Amino acid sequence: MIIDISKLKYDEFLELEHEYNPKNLNLELYDLHYREPLRLEGRLERVRTSLFFKGTLRSGFEILCTRCLKPVNQKVKETFDLYYPYTGQETIDATDDIREVMLLSYPVKFLCKESCKGLCPQCGANWNEESCRCPRVEKKTGPGAFDKLKEWYSQKKGKKE
Repeated sequence: MIIDISKLKYDEFLELEHEYNPKNLNLELYDLHYREPLRLEGRLERVRTSLFFKGTLRSGFEILCTRCLKPVNQKVKETFDLYYPYTGQETIDATDDIREVMLLSYPVKFLCKESCKGLCPQCGANWNEESCRCPRVEKKTGPGAFDKLKEWYSQKKGKKE
């Protein structure tokens, strides 16, 4: 979004609305696809040598559960508060900042529900919907990968007391 600063007087607000195509902003990921345009509603204020841009971004997308790969529709509403030092330029391009606000809002790990059981690693059955007939792998009785770390932590904890 290119903002024309010349239309804005000091200590005055400018209401802004804009609609983005998420694909044009390169916001989609392999497991996240937008179902609606990205809508921006904001307010720009010019105070002395600074510009303040506050607003809200809204949209809807489909994201895959990290455990079972089930697609789930999700609504998103992100608020932002951007600051630009005013150095005499007539326009500001806020597109990259808007994109960054959305990228930072993405979940690192998304689950369709907290109790998601995931997929069978052998046959791929969704354990939330069905049980598979794969032989269950018994838990290894030998030393685990973190046993040495647990032992070290226990010893360290014992020395402090």
